[in-house]
Amino acid sequence: MIGAGNVATHLALALKKAGHDIISVFSATEDSAKFLAEQVASEWTNDLKSIPGKADFYIVSVRDNALEGVVSEIQIMHGMIMHTTGSVGLDIFEGRFEDYGVFYPFQTFRKEQLMDMGSVPLLIESNSAEGLVRIRDLAESIASRVIDFSSEQRQNLHLTAAFACNFTNYMVSVAEALLEEHHIDRALILPLMEETFRKIMLGPAREMQTGPAVRGDTVTMKKHLNLLEKHPEWQKLYNFMSELIQKNDKL
Repeated sequence: MIGAGNVATHLALALKKAGHDIISVFSATEDSAKFLAEQVASEWTNDLKSIPGKADFYIVSVRDNALEGVVSEIQIMHGMIMHTTGSVGLDIFEGRFEDYGVFYPFQTFRKEQLMDMGSVPLLIESNSAEGLVRIRDLAESIASRVIDFSSEQRQNLHLTAAFACNFTNYMVSVAEALLEEHHIDRALILPLMEETFRKIMLGPAREMQTGPAVRGDTVTMKKHLNLLEKHPEWQKLYNFMSELIQKNDKL
């Protein structure tokens, strides 16, 4: 395991549970490397040059903006190297390694939260048909849904995650800030959020849209904007989102 962050931790734990031997864990941060290595009973290192040379797979699971730098320093003579990133193509390995691929779990992770990896879609890709078979065997040992995905497909799917996950999470953080500002219990919005996502699971989100914008209720929208006078950036966000919702309803 090259990396010991959120994704690397969940993958390493799942692979260990499935009976695979984690030979070594690398992290630039010594404490992180040690902590994950202890959980999977492996050696650890914070020196890329000390990575063992006889593993079957090298899973590079680092931040997207660090991947190029890490890959450029890895020197292996045996085994297949893979990254776990949605936004980076397969070609990052081209000309550097003989056998390579992608092992991308499509989910949001935190080290501190347990995750059933069996329910996480694993999107795989390889530079060869033989390599794809090897990656699929590894993926199917920890996941029930393994899908062949091209770099182009994966990058576009990664984009959708920004909207469905990252931006949604930010919107909720704004709601939480407003609740705190007005001394309202955060727990009050949790059933609303739960019902919102339950509806989305049942059908297209566009068909489930509710609220003053989709109804064209300008009176309520003006009241909301007035309540946001102390937060001009959130006023702009409210206006922008309301306009997009109204345009979406007319498509």
